Amino acid sequence: MSQPARARESTGYLSTKDVDEELARLFLASALRAPVTVHDRRSGHSTYDLEIRYPDGRRGAAEVVSTRTQKQTAQLDAVRRAGYTADSRLKHSWIARVPPATRISRVHPVLPEFLAELERIGITDLNSYGNHGPGMRDRLRGLHVSSCLAYAPTGKHPPGFYIYPEATACWVGDGEEIPRFCEDFLSDLAQSDVLGKLARSGADERHAIVIATLDQFGLYTAVDMGLTPSHAPDLSTCIDGLWVIASQAPPVQGCYWTRPTGWTTTVLTANHTPPPTTHHRSALAYTQAPLSRMAT
Repeated sequence: MSQPARARESTGYLSTKDVDEELARLFLASALRAPVTVHDRRSGHSTYDLEIRYPDGRRGAAEVVSTRTQKQTAQLDAVRRAGYTADSRLKHSWIARVPPATRISRVHPVLPEFLAELERIGITDLNSYGNHGPGMRDRLRGLHVSSCLAYAPTGKHPPGFYIYPEATACWVGDGEEIPRFCEDFLSDLAQSDVLGKLARSGADERHAIVIATLDQFGLYTAVDMGLTPSHAPDLSTCIDGLWVIASQAPPVQGCYWTRPTGWTTTVLTANHTPPPTTHHRSALAYTQAPLSRMAT
């Protein structure tokens, strides 16, 4: 085992890249009904991420890439490190949303007193669009907070708060935006290493796996809604299969395309994952999830 892999297991912390690879590994193993293992342990050799071993002896190579921007990756890592914060000054469980460029470390220490003030004046749902009295909109802006929403506390979530990136909205079509986005995304110079690793793999099958995140909300929503494209993507000949997976906790929606069979839409449920280990639980817990799942 490489030093980075050993360090990840000993600390229990998974990087965003680790989470994406584990989500992809579970999804492919469920859909293909074949063993899928991590191939690139970040040991200093730049190779493809996952390896598929078929019963007939064929070998598949898969490279995983997400649609996150660098700023979003840093913010999500900070959100995961912060987790849920219990605070005795509060009476509710709160979810505070922040804009994409916000530094979580700046908001976290000043948020509890602000939430306690909202409770004292009877506000449990606050956003920058509502009329909550003079100066409240400016205070939100000064705190770098988009909205605050209170829930009744539970045994799992006593009074306290989460800080999450703000939700976004978009128009969603018929699923054809999925291959269009992936064509542009994978042909961009920034993703050239994906094609290079697959081309050098020497595998019988080569798969590109795109983890759709909230940073590309139109793509994410189309995949999460289970939309199935009808048109084949125009991809490099070194890609035999394209997978697009929504970054979230189970059930995980996704779709995949292969040259012989075209598009298939499928879902990974908690029942289809391997027997849980600490590593699997950590990976699935760290993926993005809809508000309703995280608030319960």
